[in-house]
Amino acid sequence: MGINFIFYAISWFIKHVDKLSDKLSPDFSQTPLPPFFVYAFGTVLTYLELIIGILLTIGLFTRYALVVASLLMITLMVGTSFQQKWDVVASQLIYSVI
Repeated sequence: MGINFIFYAISWFIKHVDKLSDKLSPDFSQTPLPPFFVYAFGTVLTYLELIIGILLTIGLFTRYALVVASLLMITLMVGTSFQQKWDVVASQLIYSVI
């Protein structure tokens, strides 16, 4: 699971992490989420995934890393639910259970 978080973060660093916030803002414009929250979340998301992935992979602060990872997945599922992308929510739910 940690490796998955790491490689997902690395893929965004390769694609230029600063573009993630710019991509998320229009995607969530039709949702009740405030634009500043979406932009801020997009800004820290990749770094948070990288930190969680590293901690899980090396086994450091595992319990705390899993709690933060669970909260991150819940946040992602809530945001995706506002977009009504149920297929993505389903895959996020499966990923959360694993």
